Parts: sequence; C-alpha cells; structure tokens
Amino acid sequence: MVLLMNIDFAYLLKVFPQVLLYLPTTLLLAVVSMIFAMILGLVLALLRESKITVLVKVIEFYISLFRGIPSLVQLFISTSVCRSCSQR
Repeated sequence: MVLLMNIDFAYLLKVFPQVLLYLPTTLLLAVVSMIFAMILGLVLALLRESKITVLVKVIEFYISLFRGIPSLVQLFISTSVCRSCSQR
C-alpha cells in the first residue's frame, strides 16, 4: 500500500527562492566542516601510530566513543551545547 502525502506545491514554490538564498552558506559550511574533519582525522591517525602509549589509548577511546554514539545523538548533544554556550 502506497501512502501519498499531501504536499502543498504552491507553498513549496513560494519558499523555494528563500531556500536558495541560504544554499551557498550551507554548502560553505559543509565544505569547511569536511576540511576540518579530514585534518582532524589525519592528525589523529598519525598520532595513533606514535609510540606514546597513553596518547594512543586516549585517541583510541576518543575514536571508539564517537563511533559508538549514533550520529543523531551527537547532533542533539552538539546543538544543545551550542545553544547553552550562546545563552551565556
């Protein structure tokens, strides 16, 4: 059974230009965050190969922590932290 959603195409056409205004900002944030993620990942990978046992264990804990927490939960945590920091 296929459920059809009631989509208001008139409203979508009305707000679409407003959405397009924020598309460059969204793409810029995505690219910048990917660059920072690649740099952080490279640094962590290089430090993980070091001979400093304590540092290797801390990095392994950090990696396992973020791999174990679902992305949606990480998103909720980060938005609540950002919100609480902006209210100070």
